[in-house]
Amino acid sequence: MHATAGPCSRFRLRSLWVLALSLLFLIFNFIMVALPWHWVRTKADLRPLLLGDSVRITGWPPVENVFVVIGPDSPRLVRVDSGSFEDWELPLASRLHTILDVRVTGMPRADGLWSPLWVTHRRALSIVNISTGQPADEAERALALGVYGNDLVSRGVKAPLVDALLGHGEVRAVRPAWGGIANEALVLLAFAAFLASMGSVADLLAARRRRLLEAGICPDCRYHAGRLDRCPECGGWLRYGEG
Repeated sequence: MHATAGPCSRFRLRSLWVLALSLLFLIFNFIMVALPWHWVRTKADLRPLLLGDSVRITGWPPVENVFVVIGPDSPRLVRVDSGSFEDWELPLASRLHTILDVRVTGMPRADGLWSPLWVTHRRALSIVNISTGQPADEAERALALGVYGNDLVSRGVKAPLVDALLGHGEVRAVRPAWGGIANEALVLLAFAAFLASMGSVADLLAARRRRLLEAGICPDCRYHAGRLDRCPECGGWLRYGEG
């Protein structure tokens, strides 16, 4: 009759499976998640592919470049992407208008250990007089902020964000990266399972050593020493518990 494995043996075998699977998961996750993320986060032009576009935040100011034309009439806003540049090139050439370059810049930044846990979104506002190449003076800035602020509100940007952007020149928002948080939790769980299974490996090694000693085999060099107290080949103790 074949000897059946006891509960302790079955538990040790399951622990070995847990150890192997958790180790494989950690290696796979490190190669497929951690390394690509840490590489992409150093590439500014690739960050939106990983983190997503900040414009997707409801009511968040967009990254853009517009112009405010100040002349005899009321100040007006001109978009570069609206078609022809004649609306702002001709007034600049005639020297009858002041054109202010209004830029909103920003790039999402992720932080975390193994994967992104939270994403910081930032928007910064700058207003430059194209003719002088210098920041707009207080009067010009006030006119530009009034025109651009009304435009942002009309496009659905939240009024508190508009006030913060125009008043302080910068707004920030921190959003949790739920995918990264879930992945980090799985990594911690796999690491805990790996550590918990290490004890079973030590028990299996000790049991294997005990079986070899009971059979009269040196566990260090596999020499058949019979009932000797010490191995004549390597000098190791052959009595269980010694050496």
